[in-house]
Amino acid sequence: TQLHKIQWTEDDQNQIYQGQFNLEKYPLTQHLSVCGFRLQIAEGSIFAIADFRDFEDFFAGNVTPGMKNYLQQIRKEQDKTAFDDGGIVIPLEELADRAAFWEKFNQEQPYFVLSEETQMSQQWTLEALMNGANNTPAFEYESNKLNEDFKKAWTYAASHYSNLKV
Repeated sequence: TQLHKIQWTEDDQNQIYQGQFNLEKYPLTQHLSVCGFRLQIAEGSIFAIADFRDFEDFFAGNVTPGMKNYLQQIRKEQDKTAFDDGGIVIPLEELADRAAFWEKFNQEQPYFVLSEETQMSQQWTLEALMNGANNTPAFEYESNKLNEDFKKAWTYAASHYSNLKV
């Protein structure tokens, strides 16, 4: 598509960010939902991505249990993004839950068709949980002490997922 040609309003951008944009609004966006896409915004850029709500709705009853779990998790993560503008925007305990999900998933599905992607999801969420992100550091810049929110998240992960690396 040629989404860059649209004069996006601030309201459009807010709706896209919240996952509530009506794709019927512009001629260039009308075909996206029919083709299984939705709009995403990051760093001021608007782009089309696969809409896993559609994938899950269409495929979930016709795939292996592993693929069904994958589709459900991807949809969950797509509906509630963890990162924005270099920061972690979900509770760190939820990030720990995601890291644990991907670790357990990869252990249970070692030959999953999208294992390269799921391995990266595991690595990315675990690294963010351990180190933070640019705008959500695990260690305070001034004192180099551990951020209390990360300390709580690590304690949470250790108590809930003692059998995993998380």
